[in-house]
Amino acid sequence: ILEYYNNNSNLYFENEKRSFLQFNFKTLSQVEKFKKIIINIATYEEVISYSNKENIEYNVFDNLEKDEILEEISQSLFTLNINEQSPVLKTPLAYHIIILKSIKPERRLSFNEIKDDIIRTISNRDVRNFLIDLENKISQDILNGLALKEIAKKNELKLSFLRNITRNFNNF
Repeated sequence: ILEYYNNNSNLYFENEKRSFLQFNFKTLSQVEKFKKIIINIATYEEVISYSNKENIEYNVFDNLEKDEILEEISQSLFTLNINEQSPVLKTPLAYHIIILKSIKPERRLSFNEIKDDIIRTISNRDVRNFLIDLENKISQDILNGLALKEIAKKNELKLSFLRNITRNFNNF
């Protein structure tokens, strides 16, 4: 398992994630007014405090990757430093200001974090390969003219037969 991890480490990588506040406004004048007020506020905690006091709504997003966010927002967000405010952003939905709370850097996942996933991956691959091989053997045996009972015996398979088949599925 460790060998598989080392040989496939590029598969076990977590992209950078960012947490941020997002303020949404219907008009450009509303967002510009808000921006003038918060421009000199140093931290996102202080902006939250001000917003709560003034009943200004905002959204908090935690640990999102670049491709999980609208492109217009992610382009700006992934250039910001912690506590930095974006310029006014316009999307089809609204005008926005975003403030970066935190950055979770990209990283390689540790072996212990993904050990179970690797075991599942290897097991699924092995089962799939076994079934493909079995199907190929059975196909070849059919082409060679072997009877069903001979194929079952050769491949150590148990034959089961369906009896009294009807279209009424409630009987099962």
